[in-house]
Parts: sequence; C-alpha cells; structure tokens
Amino acid sequence: MIFNNVPVKFNQLHIIMCDWVNNLFMQTCEKNSQAQFAFVYFSYEPDFEYLYLSVKSLVETVNENQIKAVYLFVDQKAPFDSGQLKELENICPKIVFKKVFDFSWASTETTLAEISSFTQVIEDTLDHDLIVKVDSDIVFFKNQKLKRILKSKYNAIGDGHHLDYRYAQGGMYMIRRILAKQVFHNIEKSHIKQCEKQCGTKGEDRVISTLLKNNGTPFYLTRLMLFPDEYSRIFKLNRFLRWEFCSGHFVKDKENMGQYTTLFNE
Repeated sequence: MIFNNVPVKFNQLHIIMCDWVNNLFMQTCEKNSQAQFAFVYFSYEPDFEYLYLSVKSLVETVNENQIKAVYLFVDQKAPFDSGQLKELENICPKIVFKKVFDFSWASTETTLAEISSFTQVIEDTLDHDLIVKVDSDIVFFKNQKLKRILKSKYNAIGDGHHLDYRYAQGGMYMIRRILAKQVFHNIEKSHIKQCEKQCGTKGEDRVISTLLKNNGTPFYLTRLMLFPDEYSRIFKLNRFLRWEFCSGHFVKDKENMGQYTTLFNE
C-alpha cells in the first residue's frame, strides 16, 4: 500500500513504524562524527551506461566532503576502454580504478573476490569510515538518510525490507571499516561454504549477512532503496521519501534508469 506517497507492505508495517521511531531519534555517535563514505562498485563494460548514471547521481547528491573515494573494481573478463574510464574520471575525480577477477553471479568465488576487494579498501580508510557496496543499477537521489547513518552508532547497515528483514539486500549495504577489518580478516573458502550452507544460497548478500550475524554484529536492517514495484507507483519524491530512502534499485529494470533519474531529481 501507499501511505503519504510512501510504499509500505502491510505485513511489515510494525517493523517499519518501529524503524521510523528509531530514525527519528537517531543521534550522532561522537566517535563517528568525522566519518566518510568509501563507495565500492563492481562492474564491467556491458554495464557502462548504467554505471555512469549511478556514479553521476552519487556525485550530484552526496556531499563531496562526505566522500572519501569511489572505488571501481573492474571485472577483467570485460574491462572498460580508456575512453570510458576517462568519462568516469571527468564526473568523479575521486574515483579509483582497481581490477577484480573470478567474478560471476552468485558463486563462492565471487563472494571471496568481493571480500578481497573490501580488504583493499580497508587499507585506505579509517576505522569510523563506512565502506558502501553499490551495484551499477543504483540511482541516488537527494536525501537525509545517508547523513544520519554515516554518523550514527551503527557499524553495519543494510536494506531489509525486500528480503523480509532476514538479510541485507545486495544492491547497497554499508559496513564500517573497524567491523569489516574484524569480520573479513583471514576469510577462506571454507568459511564462505559454511555460510552458504547455513543460509541456503550462494548469493553474496545473504552470505555476508550470515558472516556478520555469526560474528555477533548483524546488519541494522532499515529501508534504503526503492525497488521497481515501489517507485513505479510513486509520482514524486516527497520529503518523507527523501527522509527514509536514499536511492532507487533498478534490479531487472535497468532500461528505465535514465527516465527515473529525471523524476528523482525533480
């Protein structure tokens, strides 16, 4: 259902309302007051058009002072050409290009490759910084939520509403550097396999959610992304939406990213 132009699933209403209260009284944690975002993308040449829109929306909507860097891990089975890399540099001077191998959808190797990439980012960040994994089909819009989360007490934040608040959905999730360093230290294939068995899938988002849960530091599950079944029923982004969400996730709907980018910016 739609409440004040905000999508709400009836069976999640009690969880969402509790989260509204939590967000309303969310305070700045002193030790995280100087935190910055380190955004991390994994992408390749076939997705350049979508990646470009995503990075452009990030730069246009997130305060530059809150962005430490934007890391782009390029899948080497289909790397970008020099012209495409230059285009990305032109819109985002803080972008850092790195290589990633053994990348495919929903596999043990992919999860290990992502964790290995996160450990590289750990080396460039401070304990209070938030490492933000972002898919190429994410479009950011002006919001109040990212700023709240950045300086909050939470060390792991994910969108729970798309997966019934059991796991953080993989389009975008955030892990503070101090926690990422602890959880991802010396992770081996056997650890990933164990988590896959535990959560019943090789999906990277559920596996990492399980890793954090097993560590006793689960994701704070809130709402971050509007999904196709939600943004397709919304006429405009009002103040309430911008307070609760920070992006749209165009999963299986990438061809409409450009159209909704215009809507999001109105």
